[in-house]
Amino acid sequence: MKFRRSASLLLACLWSALCFGHSASADVVAGDVIDDTNWEKIEGMVPEPVLNYVKKGDLTIRVDDLAFDPREYMSPYDKQHLESNKGKYDLNEEDVIIEVQSGKPPDFIEGIPFPEIDLNDPKAASKIAFDNNYHGFTQGNLDWPLRTRWIGRGGQERSIDMSFKQFPMDGLPSRKENRNKENVERYTIIQITAPFDIAGTNILLWRYRDARLDSTFAYIPAIRRVRRMSPANRSDSYVGSDLCVDDAWCFDGKVSSFTWKLLGKKEGLLPFVYKTAQPLSNRGVVCTTTERTPRVEMNYEMKGAQNAPWFPSEKNPLVWAKRSVYVLELTAKDPYYNYGKQHLWVDAGNNHVVAFKEIYDRAGAYWKNVWLVFAGFVDEEKGMRLMAPNFMVVIDDRTDHATVINVFGPEGLPLRFYDTVQKEGDYSLAGFLRLAK
Repeated sequence: MKFRRSASLLLACLWSALCFGHSASADVVAGDVIDDTNWEKIEGMVPEPVLNYVKKGDLTIRVDDLAFDPREYMSPYDKQHLESNKGKYDLNEEDVIIEVQSGKPPDFIEGIPFPEIDLNDPKAASKIAFDNNYHGFTQGNLDWPLRTRWIGRGGQERSIDMSFKQFPMDGLPSRKENRNKENVERYTIIQITAPFDIAGTNILLWRYRDARLDSTFAYIPAIRRVRRMSPANRSDSYVGSDLCVDDAWCFDGKVSSFTWKLLGKKEGLLPFVYKTAQPLSNRGVVCTTTERTPRVEMNYEMKGAQNAPWFPSEKNPLVWAKRSVYVLELTAKDPYYNYGKQHLWVDAGNNHVVAFKEIYDRAGAYWKNVWLVFAGFVDEEKGMRLMAPNFMVVIDDRTDHATVINVFGPEGLPLRFYDTVQKEGDYSLAGFLRLAK
């Protein structure tokens, strides 16, 4: 009888917990304003650090419905291969992509490699991470101007202008004919263009499709030399900011350099910049915004703002929409990597974009978190629909300090460059040295 009572009590507790979780999310509807008076309504729907900002009055969340479906916002190449790539690829024990039929790495991949995720697959988390990478590859060559700001409680402390350039060698159909003797997945250059004291400090990345570690190089203007970086250096503070190189776009590390675990799938609240999709225009091979979309103003720019200075102001609040999300856990294999475990909150739509990252130190204590806030963009003429980041914020809760990165154009207005004309040779050591000088 005792056993039956205990079993009944356990089942009742589990049922109560399940019902509470469901009703909490069901209670959140478009039009809700969540602040320090009613934060319980979104418990479990946002990462714990985000919930804590709401609790202490640093953040107000305005819930709304999007006027577009992010699942439809991907390149035509991704859509084309959503069906044909199902079950076509897998991962080996080193987390290298292989063809199911041959058991060998493919010569080339078109579109997102894992359009169907099995929650019981032990490789599910790393497959989701690969999908996030390839979603970026199918947008073509990227050349994004970025403005990075150091922000403390007293406001802006420093501003740095940067450029993020990417040349994918996989995923994009037009790259299929490229000679890829080194088996490179993508090339990346991060370039600092201002202010004068650190302008010219640049980083070059060669990321390989196999299990080899990244080749990363840095140009230091003071010595006018290129120096090779250790992969662990990608977890060091980037030019004194709150972020490291691997924090770019929430997660920019090499998938096979980490161990992965899928913690679950749930309903969450993810932030977006605009309720509606923004128009895109084609100028030759350059894709950019056509209208002066509203610039996201932060609290540090507004007099009398009540919330934390590194969050968007109430003048143009973010749209927090209900989304199905995967929660992933990753841990670096390199013992010299600065971070311990990290948690990613990933939109479970077709493109698997990462919205949040929680970072813990190697002792297991919480440290900081990263947000990547997206917007939808559409070019009806070419049938191109994209989910692209508008800004990123890295918050170090130990120092109560943040770094905010905006994609910017003239007068600070959003501007994006897709499918830009670039040469593969620019990403050689010789080309990198020419760019740096």
